[in-house]
Amino acid sequence: MVRNRLVGFALVAGGALLFGLASPASAAAPDPTAQPGVAASTLVLSANPGERPSPSARHVVLTCEPTGGSHPDPEQACTQLAQVNGDFRDLNTRQDQACTLIYAPVTVTAHGFWRGRPVSYQETFPNECVLNVMTGSVFRF
Repeated sequence: MVRNRLVGFALVAGGALLFGLASPASAAAPDPTAQPGVAASTLVLSANPGERPSPSARHVVLTCEPTGGSHPDPEQACTQLAQVNGDFRDLNTRQDQACTLIYAPVTVTAHGFWRGRPVSYQETFPNECVLNVMTGSVFRF
């Protein structure tokens, strides 16, 4: 009698396991834009002197939609990024400003998500003036 119950239990458990494996996985990665209270765009920005990123670089967090984070001017930075759909390579905010030719490289990075899309950006600029001309307030912190 006990043996029949064990066999029956094993068949039910095996069937449940088989059914669970056969059904399609409906759990997808969470969409940050669909979660209440989570910014659609969250980026960690860094800037440091030199030609390579550094762990001792200045870091800020920029969130957009809603605007916030530790960035000193998140509204302006988010506006500038929205104008280029989060593509840092397309930032070119002030073409009318001249900069000195002094070479004092600054390396910037951006990692995170822009409207749910992963972002990974790194670029070295010849000096801070060129950085500010090309990126506006995005890396001005």
